[in-house]
Amino acid sequence: GRTLQMADFLAAHGYLVLVPDYYRGISFDPTTHKRAATLQFLKDQSGWDNNGQLYRDYTIIKGYTKTLGCKTLGTIGTCWGTYPVLRMSEDVDIKAAISMHPSHPTILTLLGESETVCLKDIKCPQLYMPSNQDPETVKSGGLSKQILGDMLEVVEFPDMIHGWTVG
Repeated sequence: GRTLQMADFLAAHGYLVLVPDYYRGISFDPTTHKRAATLQFLKDQSGWDNNGQLYRDYTIIKGYTKTLGCKTLGTIGTCWGTYPVLRMSEDVDIKAAISMHPSHPTILTLLGESETVCLKDIKCPQLYMPSNQDPETVKSGGLSKQILGDMLEVVEFPDMIHGWTVG
């Protein structure tokens, strides 16, 4: 509900907003599954390298935006969605990105990917909005700020818990 509410808010302010279903209709609650099942689900949904599913989805969406006449693209993600935000930010066509209660450090670790390497490939300004429970690497003095420098603005929400924007 809140994801669509945020999309409607942006659309009401003149932006074309697309809300792709990167899970392709699958509902998955990692708190009710064993670690192995959660890891497999993340691997299945997060494939960026070697032309993985997420990369192919992004390519389709990006192509679709071109048919609509979009000239500037941005991306927003919450929780797991901050992983695709960072990956899409490797593309020069993405001009800005927002990550709310970011989980990409955990996702990258689970996928055996390097947060440092991923951050070094980013090509556009980033806004992180972490809660008090989110990894230190996404906070004001963390690894992301050290690598991205002025390309990253961090607005912390210390009174909020992880998931505050969609809960």
